Amino acid sequence: ADENEVYFGSLFVDESVRKMGRGKHILDEATRICKASGFTSVYLWCYKNAWVRKWYQRIGFKEDNSRDNESMWMSKVIE
Repeated sequence: ADENEVYFGSLFVDESVRKMGRGKHILDEATRICKASGFTSVYLWCYKNAWVRKWYQRIGFKEDNSRDNESMWMSKVIE
């Protein structure tokens, strides 16, 4: 890991309140704090076949590399 990278753990938004922008707001705020702290990239991992993978892509995360056959790293440059 590079000292300018930050790794997010897990984010879970209950199904009953999904599609209201809450998850995006949380990640945007966390990214803003990371940028203010001098980080230049954020990373997270997800399962390749998870629905959330496409959501991460829509909010700017790119597929970075595979961890194994089922999961992968995704990254986003902080701008």
